[in-house]
Amino acid sequence: MKQRVISLNDGDFTLAEEIYDRSGVDVRQCMQCGKCTAGCPMDFAYDLGVSQIMRMVLSGNREELLNSRSIWLCASCHTCSVRCPALLEVSEVLEVLRHMARKEGTVNVRPVKRFADSFLECLAKYGRI
Repeated sequence: MKQRVISLNDGDFTLAEEIYDRSGVDVRQCMQCGKCTAGCPMDFAYDLGVSQIMRMVLSGNREELLNSRSIWLCASCHTCSVRCPALLEVSEVLEVLRHMARKEGTVNVRPVKRFADSFLECLAKYGRI
């Protein structure tokens, strides 16, 4: 699969700043080394690789990111975070993107949304699973 080149040009760091405010992860520290993507066990199913997601956060591609399948297929295994030489919690970035997509109603992987909704309802109702 050929990777798309995403240019920063002037950069719109608004999305990166919003993610920093919500998670404490400074995406601007990403070196684009690709180790996050190389180690991701779910990358085969993604429409955007993890390093592409980080680059798109920096370029401010909010709509495309929130409509991405990748943020919903993340297994939250933290392999990307463990492999990151910049010590970024990459999985936290994906979690924030999932929260943003839910809030804006742009979830496009319905079975995952149903599972997440069921999980959260059970947690709210019983305090545990």
